[in-house]
Amino acid sequence: MHFTVAELAGYGPGVAGDRVYKDLGGSVRAGVDAGFWFNPVPSWYDTLQYDFLGSKDYIGSTYLQDHSLPWYVTPGVVSIRDVADRAIEIYSGQPLAKYDTLQYKPEETQPSGRYNTIPIPVPAPAIRIEDTRAAANRIIWGPQVESFTTPRLHAPFSHYEVLRAPHPLGPWTVIDSVSPGDSRYYSDGEYSIIDPESNLGDNVAYAVVSVDQLGGRSGMSNLTRHETQAPPAETLGKVYVIPNPLLVTSGLSGSDPGGEIGDRLQFVGLTRRCTIRIFSYTGQLIQTIEHVQETYGNPWYQLSINNQIIASGVYYFVVEDRDSGKVANGKFVVIH
Repeated sequence: MHFTVAELAGYGPGVAGDRVYKDLGGSVRAGVDAGFWFNPVPSWYDTLQYDFLGSKDYIGSTYLQDHSLPWYVTPGVVSIRDVADRAIEIYSGQPLAKYDTLQYKPEETQPSGRYNTIPIPVPAPAIRIEDTRAAANRIIWGPQVESFTTPRLHAPFSHYEVLRAPHPLGPWTVIDSVSPGDSRYYSDGEYSIIDPESNLGDNVAYAVVSVDQLGGRSGMSNLTRHETQAPPAETLGKVYVIPNPLLVTSGLSGSDPGGEIGDRLQFVGLTRRCTIRIFSYTGQLIQTIEHVQETYGNPWYQLSINNQIIASGVYYFVVEDRDSGKVANGKFVVIH
């Protein structure tokens, strides 16, 4: 048994070239007046005209004429149809024959084998992300991929690119390029590089890409999301709230890991086990947070005990260390 596997970061169906798919290639009906051979591939580049389709005599849209594909979409591969077509070609070893359904049947189309002739890049290394006392993320990986070899190798290994982004979809920026055995970053059998843009509480995506001597690049198969933290305080001292004041519309407060909530507060300076109590200006208990984790900070998304967003105003907090009994307190301001 043979398998052909293709991977795709999908964007949607069709660009300009997909207008060739019209009225042939299948028997999926779109209505009593559509015709037996109606089997369209929707396009986001232009509309396809069908006189008897229904109240709307076309499918598709002109969206991509006004909004180009984002940078992270590989040119020429934008739909699942594209990937399926390439998979058929790899399996059969022949150019794709449009509308020939026999090519989809393994018993009718024996694999003639382009399996071992497709060049592949040096794979990406396995990485891990570690917190530091300075709340600067450390990206660590080993040199194993530098000795990777196969007859199908596109070209020998050249260097690594260490990348960061505020979200897995980008935009990605290069922290640095790292050569094999680079004395700046290589020690005791592994590479270690600090992200200079780290900010306490930020959620960041990291990847290390292998680049070969012809410019071929590995995939971001090691993409890792990480919340920037520091180890917890040994003893409870001054506890801060950041940002303070919180201007909800400023965009400076960070967000949750999914990037969906952007008005987050962060209590920092915490020990491993402590209780945070938040009070209104009049002394009403707003929320209690139990912090039991190996982190210096704890986020709060302005939700009260009753699961309501708090109003603008001055708030007080008390933090009690559950091991020593020490107490810290302070205040912060929220402005909607």
